[in-house]
Amino acid sequence: MRFEHLNVVVSIDGLQPEHDERRKPATYERIQKSIAGSRVTIHCTITGNIASRPGYLEEFLRYWTVQPEIRRVWFSLFTPQRGAEGPGAADSGPATRGNGGAAAVTRHVTNEIDMHLAIYKVRPDVQAVVHAHPVFATAFACSGLALDRPLCAEVVMTLGSIPLAPYATTGTCAVAKALAPFLPGHDAVLLANHGVVTYGHSLNDALMKMETVEHFAQICIAVRQLGGGALIAGEDMTALLRARTAYQRKAAPHL
Repeated sequence: MRFEHLNVVVSIDGLQPEHDERRKPATYERIQKSIAGSRVTIHCTITGNIASRPGYLEEFLRYWTVQPEIRRVWFSLFTPQRGAEGPGAADSGPATRGNGGAAAVTRHVTNEIDMHLAIYKVRPDVQAVVHAHPVFATAFACSGLALDRPLCAEVVMTLGSIPLAPYATTGTCAVAKALAPFLPGHDAVLLANHGVVTYGHSLNDALMKMETVEHFAQICIAVRQLGGGALIAGEDMTALLRARTAYQRKAAPHL
């Protein structure tokens, strides 16, 4: 039986040696046999070890994007759990006891995974999600203030407005529900009393959007200190929105 609008996502834990060790018996070989003749999306969580190894992501993409069954590849960023030490502590290797003996390690997916998956579900164009807590943008989120005033042409062009999603308890499905109304029309959202989430057609695109949000938050603070700022409005705003539409069309990846 085939379901026309069903998107199957297969979770892959890095390149074959690491994946096969962690996910036995769901090895690369077994997964590829299972998906033969299907069309699926591959999902990989980027941890500190992966991000710090030169060429790792490129090798991962080279392997999977040439497989005929693969529709797209999604990446999420791992959020280290409280008590972790160092980048990507959850996958940095076996833990040791004081006597040097190996201790059991349980590798946890971030408890905010529901937020990431909700974005992928609503936005099929999205290939990467970035969630962070940058100082200035988070200060706006904690003050109940959206970054939605048209002050800077570059921000209107690249992001439009940046709304504020209502507060929801971290790590629960309530965060995804709070985000839901904003996902179709925005590429960046402030999370009240929490942080920021951005998403895009590539990991670099999502990261650059996060940088833009934080930079714009700093600009807004400076504008407030100088007396309030002059908004882009009227015909200027109409022309800018037309330019934004053309920019989005040009920037969209050709899948």
